[in-house]
Amino acid sequence: MTSGCVNVALLTLLALVTACHGEPAPRHVTVFAAASMGQVLDQLREPFKAICVDCDLRVEISGSRVGVAKIADQHLPADLVITADADLIDDVLRPEHTAFNAAFAVNALVLAVSPDSSVHAELARGSKWQQVLLEPEVRIGHADPAQAPVGYRTLMALDLNDRVASDNLKTGAQIAARLDRKYMRDDVSKLTVALATNAVDVAFIYLSEAEQQSLQFVRLDPRIDFSDHTKNDVYATARYTTPALASYPARNIRGTAALYGLTVPKNAEHPDMGYALARLLLSPKGREVAAKAHVTILSHPRVSGASALPLE
Repeated sequence: MTSGCVNVALLTLLALVTACHGEPAPRHVTVFAAASMGQVLDQLREPFKAICVDCDLRVEISGSRVGVAKIADQHLPADLVITADADLIDDVLRPEHTAFNAAFAVNALVLAVSPDSSVHAELARGSKWQQVLLEPEVRIGHADPAQAPVGYRTLMALDLNDRVASDNLKTGAQIAARLDRKYMRDDVSKLTVALATNAVDVAFIYLSEAEQQSLQFVRLDPRIDFSDHTKNDVYATARYTTPALASYPARNIRGTAALYGLTVPKNAEHPDMGYALARLLLSPKGREVAAKAHVTILSHPRVSGASALPLE
């Protein structure tokens, strides 16, 4: 045997030995997350890597109703689920698919404006959004209420507007009637793309997304923006029946503050890492990252379904 053949054989043997005794295969930690939590989770990748060096964090972003349907309907495994409506976890996943629900963060609904739209100048001159959105040429972006909480919160905000606004600004029902499926997107992340590309003039999205994308936006009245749990009695006057999604039936809901929920499903392949990521999110580091992304983490998560959880 020539020396060249020996070298090839030796290298092949070393490769086989390394494959058998080398670094362990990475653990794929799967998260089904609300689209508006995408940037927060992306910024937590490196801190999470310090906790679990052999973990590969896989974040699947979607509307929250789609996320819970992956567990309840498709029976796909996930190590952590984060929704933009904490009630979805109670309504769809508990108790069959998970034992607990932790409401841990809050957001606010705003009206964001495309940087290339003439609507921006109109609003800057003092025109009220309730009047501007009645103009036939204004393209109003909105999320699919069958897939994303921001979609049904948009419709409920328009309903609430007509309950709290002055008479000349009670145009919510008229604006809702103008919503065109042509300008509807699956979730909030796709709405920000539509705004950035001037595919729509305005869109109802979360404050966190507007700030993250440096979009101009109009703050809504706190009585209609779902940002304050102390106003739940006002929010609750708005109701909406969400469309059916797969085997998940239509759901009659009432308005509540835009609380985010998280849980570790029973089908988690790495539940210890799901809890580790949840703890990181609720830690001072996680709060710092979330604050920079304009997501407000509650001082104490509101846990239902279990008295003691490894979240601290």
